[in-house]
Amino acid sequence: MTGPDPYADWDAAYVLGALSSAERRAYEDHVDDCARCATAVAELGMLPGLLRLVPDEDGAALLAGPEVVPAPAAPARRRRSRVSAAVLAVLLVGAVGIGGVVLGNRAEEPPGSVAVTLAGVAPSPLRATVRLTPTSWGTEIAMTCTYAGDYGDRHRYALYVVDGAGERQLVSRWQAGPGDTARTTGSTDLAPGAIQRVELEAADGTVLLAGAP
Repeated sequence: MTGPDPYADWDAAYVLGALSSAERRAYEDHVDDCARCATAVAELGMLPGLLRLVPDEDGAALLAGPEVVPAPAAPARRRRSRVSAAVLAVLLVGAVGIGGVVLGNRAEEPPGSVAVTLAGVAPSPLRATVRLTPTSWGTEIAMTCTYAGDYGDRHRYALYVVDGAGERQLVSRWQAGPGDTARTTGSTDLAPGAIQRVELEAADGTVLLAGAP
């Protein structure tokens, strides 16, 4: 890509579900062809989980803080800038105050969450489960995927959710090879009840695993 990337500051807003439906679709189309943005989304995948552990009053204060906008901007741009500014604060809170909880306490399941085991649709060495947790912005989606076997190459995979109209939303992307266990966290603006299907697909678009909540 030549020139400044117009999507460079959309990653946090995408992960946190702050984009409109049209913006989300445009960003997903862009991420399909931009390795840098795909990597940024993967790196921010823990943010929904961190936000869920921040007290409501603290989270509201972070999002209501000063906007880091150098010049007048359109409403959507201001929203993304505010989210991006809050991301750093949330990460600092997580690193200092709740990092140990995120990394070490996995025994207590979030209230209202639903676990879904994905079943094979096409031959693959993958096994995966996802957990859907309702949030104020939609649904947090945590996935654990294992690559069985000792031989083979590393490949790229992606997780999608599908609504009742058949519209798909990208949740997360990752790479995995033999013996790997990938854990990703993403989000969608869909409520858990609006998610009809969860699909795990290969880089060529083949759906390998799928399941319904």
